[in-house]
Amino acid sequence: MTMTSLVGKTPADVLPAVQLVADLAPATGLVLAVRGGRPRTAVWRPEESEVRASPLVELTRWTTGFLQAVLAVQAHTFQRVTIPDLEQVTPKQIGEIILLGRLLRGEEIRTTWTQVTMMLGPSGHVPPADLEFGLLATNPIQLNLAGREIRLDDVQRRILYHSARSAYPQQLASAQPGDTIRLVPGSSAEATIAVVPPADPDG
Repeated sequence: MTMTSLVGKTPADVLPAVQLVADLAPATGLVLAVRGGRPRTAVWRPEESEVRASPLVELTRWTTGFLQAVLAVQAHTFQRVTIPDLEQVTPKQIGEIILLGRLLRGEEIRTTWTQVTMMLGPSGHVPPADLEFGLLATNPIQLNLAGREIRLDDVQRRILYHSARSAYPQQLASAQPGDTIRLVPGSSAEATIAVVPPADPDG
């Protein structure tokens, strides 16, 4: 079995075949048949050593997670999303796409953070200088897929910073709307990331 190039194809086109190979196990049998008709070949059951030794099986198991994430992205954008040349995508970008796929499928992800920069809004609300506070931030989701920018139309990324404080409390006294301030973790560096619908502008 060989795998041809996936570049330019949609995840929905190739995921079933890739998943089939990824699920190969010694107990799995493959048979060629006309749909709804009689088998055309005998059942082929790969040996455990064949499965372990096949680089294709390992490759498809890794690729499946990426394709599932890209398929989830397609469900939230009007742009047509196709599979890029994976040699042009860094491991870090692949990890970010797989993480985004988990979020789009409804998972909440706990992580840690070191610092965040925020801009004071027109209301001029200034965080307390000497206290810890929780911070909820939402932002649009824009994905860079091998140099192609893809914006998700109907969801936003929401990050809850469980405990934050100002990195420079003395600067808050003179802060004005439009100024940027830097926040660092308070007693906890934990944050929770989720994907939510956009806020209602009239709400």
